[in-house]
Amino acid sequence: TQIFRSVVPISLCFSTQLVLSNYSYLYISIAYIQILKAFIPCINWSLSIAFGLANWEWRIPSALAIITCGIVLATGGERNFSLLGFGLQL
Repeated sequence: TQIFRSVVPISLCFSTQLVLSNYSYLYISIAYIQILKAFIPCINWSLSIAFGLANWEWRIPSALAIITCGIVLATGGERNFSLLGFGLQL
């Protein structure tokens, strides 16, 4: 009932994320996966702003821009880039 409605959606999202993340190991290197995991704070903050869970502060996007630039540079240097693996990891 109440527990079912609150726990099951979170559990399904978590298990789906876990399966897709593990599936991405078939397409991209472990080192590149670790680089992409550094991008998660950018995604979390953007979604928090989009859903009204966080307030806009100018210092946060400037810090996240540095992270994003580093990830773009690392992605450009990846020899075995796979768009499928990239999408599954994010």
